[in-house]
Amino acid sequence: ADAEPELRDLYWLARHTDGGCDTLADAYARAIEAGGRAAIDASQGPVWFAHAANAAVTKAEGVIKRYFDGNRRVHAKARDAFAAVVNDNAHMHANPHAAAELLAMFAHIALRPGSGQAQADLLSAFHDTDTAAEVVVVLLRFLSDRDVFQALYAKHLATRILTGVFTPGDEHAMIAGIAGVVTQHDFCYKWRRMLTDVERSAETRAQMIERGEGPANSSVDFRPLVATQGTWPLLVDAGSSTPMLPPAVDEAANAFARFYLKSGGERRRLVWLHGQASAVLRPTFTKRRHDITVSFQQACLLLAPQYAMPQDAPGPLTPANVGRWCGVAPETLVRPLAVLERLKLVKFVVQGAAAPGDNTEYVINDAFTAPAQKINAQAARDTAPPGAAATVAAGKAAKDHADAAQRVVDDRKFAVQAAIVRVCKSRKSVKFQVLVAEVIKVLQQSTFTPTVQLVKVNIENLIDKEYLERNPDDHDTIDYVA
Repeated sequence: ADAEPELRDLYWLARHTDGGCDTLADAYARAIEAGGRAAIDASQGPVWFAHAANAAVTKAEGVIKRYFDGNRRVHAKARDAFAAVVNDNAHMHANPHAAAELLAMFAHIALRPGSGQAQADLLSAFHDTDTAAEVVVVLLRFLSDRDVFQALYAKHLATRILTGVFTPGDEHAMIAGIAGVVTQHDFCYKWRRMLTDVERSAETRAQMIERGEGPANSSVDFRPLVATQGTWPLLVDAGSSTPMLPPAVDEAANAFARFYLKSGGERRRLVWLHGQASAVLRPTFTKRRHDITVSFQQACLLLAPQYAMPQDAPGPLTPANVGRWCGVAPETLVRPLAVLERLKLVKFVVQGAAAPGDNTEYVINDAFTAPAQKINAQAARDTAPPGAAATVAAGKAAKDHADAAQRVVDDRKFAVQAAIVRVCKSRKSVKFQVLVAEVIKVLQQSTFTPTVQLVKVNIENLIDKEYLERNPDDHDTIDYVA
């Protein structure tokens, strides 16, 4: 407040001086970069990254509106400066896509109901002044790696849906806000398609029950999700495609498959991905019932004594034996077993083992007690156990990250080539440097900002493939080959 007269006087003086507004805009842009880098440098994790970045944007735009009368030149310079701050995360992470990953994880935390530390940080950082959707939309305006954000958001959305911790209304609100910022018409297509799959699956199940074609045994509340092929990430079956299921579950799955395939005609095809399934078990321990949400692998470990163990040749409960009985790869049961042991739902026969393995013997803990009635064991399934399993988990995470990075590189190459062809097709002939600038401008408005070198390399690739050619009279002119 004390600086308000000086700022307004400075702006008045700049307006009445040749080049004054440009000088003022450059100075304010440098101030934004310095302040923004300091603020984001001090942030810790996705919540505080979003908090610091959103606070910096809000402050800068407020100053421009109040003291500089919303001057367009100042606003444009400030926007460029803040984009540089948001996208330059070299001082925080070695990962070049850190900003996109942090923003996608922030959206995931905000949309995932829970009471963990990240949720507590979210509430203390933002209070009720801004919704998560508003913050994501604000920061997405400055993000250059929108394609990375797009892929990660799809992955997190699939995780929320498959684990049952999502609210459809909040998801639609977030997607609607993002669609208003990104000009690419199909940017949110896969996200919307995933939510549509959830709604249509529920409608199909309701129609089956209404027509009386459901399973005869109603002891299981079976809720399938029919996912469109090619839309969903994460849908890779972990283990055998035909595991042994409890009779009631198997009957319900077969009833739904018959109804779904019959109602859709001969073109429909249904493949069960049991490894992505989850269940809510309602056992009673020490006279108290609990609702325990488990993954498919955890369900195999807990239900094996009742449904899978051969009665004529019983054996000890180990991941190797359970995998053989249930038709599941034993290595996929080791980490889920570690989670169940940490939650005290099972006990290892040999205490003090460094880490569970394929032959680790366990028993169900009949004396299990917990203050909460509802327990989500599935939410902890990605927590790496100590020892060798942690090394395996870290290696898998690193490989997944490298694969995702390579997919981004491949997708960007195709996007750049498509943009080059579109520009050349519309203009027939175009100067090389003009083509490079036009392609960068087109892609910058949609998903990501390509480098000049990336555009030049792909122009040469298209020339080699004879989609384009250099004008014989002017080597600097690129002609489109019909």
